[in-house]
Amino acid sequence: MQEKEENITKIVDRLKEYLELKGITFNKLSIAIGVSNSYFSKMKKDRKSFGSEILKNIFLYFEDLNPNWLITGRGSMELGADNAAMQSKQEKVLLRLIDLKDTEIRTLNREVGALRQEIENLKQRQTSTVKKFFETELPQTFVADSEEEYKSKKKQ
Repeated sequence: MQEKEENITKIVDRLKEYLELKGITFNKLSIAIGVSNSYFSKMKKDRKSFGSEILKNIFLYFEDLNPNWLITGRGSMELGADNAAMQSKQEKVLLRLIDLKDTEIRTLNREVGALRQEIENLKQRQTSTVKKFFETELPQTFVADSEEEYKSKKKQ
């Protein structure tokens, strides 16, 4: 029971902290969400909890108020701060992934360049080998040692 009463007090204190940041009084909030002027001071004094309808109206009125922070004290006071931190973290991860991808692309481009050079070298060697074959070995294959050999091969 003691813990619940402390949490209620802390909720009111956190709400007060948020209102001070926004430059709003409990009186103005009371009017905005349709409760009596003394509602919040009475809740703190009597150590009573806010009704769910009151909390819902507070969160509807202050769209950037982090419900988790108000109720538990965890996280940032404003939703935008948590979202900005999360977005910043996600951006860092994405930038790191982009850097890794860029490094991989550079590596692959170097490998492609080396493979292209190797293909070019193989083409040149092939051309050279074919040229040499046609210049030296091929003519000898077709040259008959003698006319007689030619005739004897023709008869067979």
